[in-house]
Amino acid sequence: GDGTIREPAQQARVAVADTFVVYDQAHTRGADHRLRQDAAAAMTVGPSTRKDALMQAAARLRGLGYGQTLRVWVDADSDAMRAINSLADAVVERGGRCDDPRVFNLSLLVMWALLNSAKDTAGLMALLLQQQLQYAASEAAKTAGKKAYLDDVDVDPLAMYGSSATTVALKDHAARRAKTFAEGNGIAEAEAMAIGDLLASRAGTLTCVVSGTGLDNQTERELEVQVQMEQKTRTQTARLNPAVDTATAETVA
Repeated sequence: GDGTIREPAQQARVAVADTFVVYDQAHTRGADHRLRQDAAAAMTVGPSTRKDALMQAAARLRGLGYGQTLRVWVDADSDAMRAINSLADAVVERGGRCDDPRVFNLSLLVMWALLNSAKDTAGLMALLLQQQLQYAASEAAKTAGKKAYLDDVDVDPLAMYGSSATTVALKDHAARRAKTFAEGNGIAEAEAMAIGDLLASRAGTLTCVVSGTGLDNQTERELEVQVQMEQKTRTQTARLNPAVDTATAETVA
């Protein structure tokens, strides 16, 4: 009805290598046709194309750089192009090298895709931390009257170390944890602050109990004392039981 003819590839009168192949983003991963060595491909990008999608699309050309070529098309008035132009301006403002901030090039494309990937990572991290907060809050509600520890401390520090615990607002604690986590994973400070704001808005007026600074100091002091005692014990043992010199003239010679 639409003027097309469908037939199995084995019976096709045109070799797959000579066909016009179209991949959408959902089918680029793992798709592999034996294309001509001089095949040319055109790739379009969306407003939030990530590094993984970009690399998967380019990897469909197994001979890229060995005769096969790839062209990337971005509409001049698209959100993607505006974002890439903004990135180019930011590179220049920060003293970076950019031959022409208004000329689309491979470096800007990769940088833009990497930033999109980082934003996705930040979003997933925010979701994960939010779920952790919800779990902590629900557990605290189940054990009414008991304290919920969020810093991998499952016992009362007062009973274990003689140190005091600190009660803090859950939203403040979440914001600090989000910032620390973000910095450790290479996420920009602005995005870390946004994550903290998101978690703070979900935490409400809940509070949590965390180990105070006294706990860390007490633990560190205990370790120092333990090391000193072990060194003292080894020294005393050596004095009480000196090593017997069994060397002879034959072994020394």
